[in-house]
This record gives sequence, structure tokens and C-alpha cells, in this order.
Amino acid sequence: MAKTIPQLTDATTVNAADELIISQGGITKRATASELLNSSAIVTATGSTDARSLAARFADVVNVKDFGAVGDGVADDTAAIQAAVNTNKVVVFPEGTYKTDTAVTGIGRMVTTGAVFTGANPIDTYPAFGTGSLKVFSKGNNNSFIGIAHNTLSASTLSFPTGVTGYGRNDNAGNAVFGIYAEARQYANTGCVTNEIDSFNHGAAPSSNLPPDRSIGTTQQHPIALTVAAGGTANSSIGIEIGREGSSPQKFLTGIYLQADGVVDYGLFIDATSASTSEAIVAKHVTSRICINAIGQGTPVSANAWISYADKDGNPIFGIKQSGRCSFNTGVTQSTRGVAGAAQVLPSNPNGYLQVEIGGIMNLIPYYAP
Repeated sequence: MAKTIPQLTDATTVNAADELIISQGGITKRATASELLNSSAIVTATGSTDARSLAARFADVVNVKDFGAVGDGVADDTAAIQAAVNTNKVVVFPEGTYKTDTAVTGIGRMVTTGAVFTGANPIDTYPAFGTGSLKVFSKGNNNSFIGIAHNTLSASTLSFPTGVTGYGRNDNAGNAVFGIYAEARQYANTGCVTNEIDSFNHGAAPSSNLPPDRSIGTTQQHPIALTVAAGGTANSSIGIEIGREGSSPQKFLTGIYLQADGVVDYGLFIDATSASTSEAIVAKHVTSRICINAIGQGTPVSANAWISYADKDGNPIFGIKQSGRCSFNTGVTQSTRGVAGAAQVLPSNPNGYLQVEIGGIMNLIPYYAP
């Protein structure tokens, strides 16, 4: 006997052969109670074209609770979770506490919205990082998350599509927030972990213009791996800080390393021509420590300088060559020091000589012990 939904009361008994009729917008659908209970009813999603059974629709997402997981932190959910993992599909963990006393094997891709894992062999032993709205994790050769932004807009379109966007906002004094946080942990005795940011150029040769023109509609070619920019209504404090982590502080052996063949023009270029820049480089050191150490490679060549200073037109003023010699431009006027007159009698034999190149001519300047 067919029954419409309004005819059903709390005390109504529906038999397996009874049909439930649903009508909307002139469309009527019929399904027996047995079909609904067995998920064999055929439905068509709004806006789609193909009808599918409810069983097929539910099977698109593998939920551990569909396999008998309880998620109360008391029952051992190992068998239920293992059965879900064995489907080789993405496994969803609804909010709850899932206890596994036996190791779950073959874990691939999992998604959780606030799940907690406990037991003798918990599934997720990774740092909690607080309570997250969504957590995607994987093991083996699987990427947890991939964000792709493909810009096909015209060159003059003002738009900034991003593959991944992180937003952090702090409204409480004394607190901190991270817009994006990336962590790499090494537990093996050999190997490498890193947070890598790459730039791939598949177009024209890059422009050497400094500063680069990154404006919309630029005619320059600038594949840039990382840009750190300041914004807002006031200046920011530091562009890049290298320091010690707060909870388990350690140190880096090397703060910044430039590979020998990784740069073509400049290993480091600092543009301090603005009047707002007070000092381009400040190097602080303590007693018995080297402040700056420049190490030459290969046989010293007199034409190579490890430090050079030039005027705004590029004319060399002062330099220290790779061989250790100092070089001065003869066009630079040096002020006279001391008072003209009889000079102090110096020993006939100096302690040594300074080899100085002035105007391309080598000179020996004697020096004496005080």
C-alpha cells in the first residue's frame, strides 16, 4: 500500500513492501521501504544527469563509522578502521576519539575534522598543533594537499590567484598568529627534510633589471621564488628572521647558504639607495670571534677583488684584491695629516712593507713598530 509522507505518524508501521511517495515540482518518486533500507533507491543529484543508487553515492566517501568504529575513546576501533583502510580510498574520521590498540597497516590518505587518536598504537602520532578545523594527512607516496592556480587572464587584468592562501590576524595585544606555518622534522639518522620553495621558468630568459618590475602588465620577465613584502598602515619589523624555535630551541650550523653554481649575477644584492635606509649592513661580533670572513678559492689573481667600493658612476675608489693587496684610485684626494716640518727619525730597517696598488702601480709602504 502506497503512503505519502504526511500520512506517516510516529506509530505508523512501514512494511518492507510499502512504497513511500515523494512529489516535488511535478516530479514524483516512488521507493519501497525495503529499497530505502537496502540503499538501492535511485536518485539524481540536483543539476546532474545520471541517476545512481544511494549505496553507490555513500560509497564515494569511506567513513570509519560505516565500518563499525565507535570513536568514544573506550572501544577498540582497530578492526573497523583497518577495514576502512583496506578499501584503498580516502578515509574520513568524523569528530571523536578513536582508540587503536593494534597497529593499523596500509594507511594511505585520511581526512579528519577534529578527531583524536589514542590507544597502544595510535594512528596519528604527529604533533597536534592545536585543534584544527580540517586535517589531511597521508603516508607513503601520497601528497596530503595540492593547491593549483592556473592564471589564464590577460596581461592587464588586476588579479592575484594563489594556489594556497593563508591568513593570520591578531587582535589581542601580546599574542601571536601565523598566516602560514610549515614544519619539517628529521627522525632518521641520514637524509634531508626541508620546506622548499622553487621557481620554474619555462618562458623567456629572465630580466636582469633591479629592482624588478612586478607590476600588472610588466614587460619584464621575473620568475621569483620568494617575495617578502611589508604592508598595512605602519612599517613592519623584520623581513626574514633566523632564530631558535620556542618549544625545543636549537641552532643552525649555517644561517644562509648560497650554492656555488646557484647564482649567475649576484649572490646578495642590497639596494640601500633610499634616504630612509640608515645602514645597509650591520655586523656585530664578540671578542675572539670573526665578524666577516672572506675566503678565496684557487690561486690568488691580482685582478680579482673580494671587496670593492665604487662611486655612483661605477668608477673604482677602493678595493682589497684576492691576493691581499689594497688598491686605491689616484683620483681620490687624501687629506694631509700632521704638521709640516721636521719628521721623527725612523729606524733604518722597517718591520715590513705594505704592498699597495695606487693607480695601477704597485707601491711598497714601510711600517714600523710604535
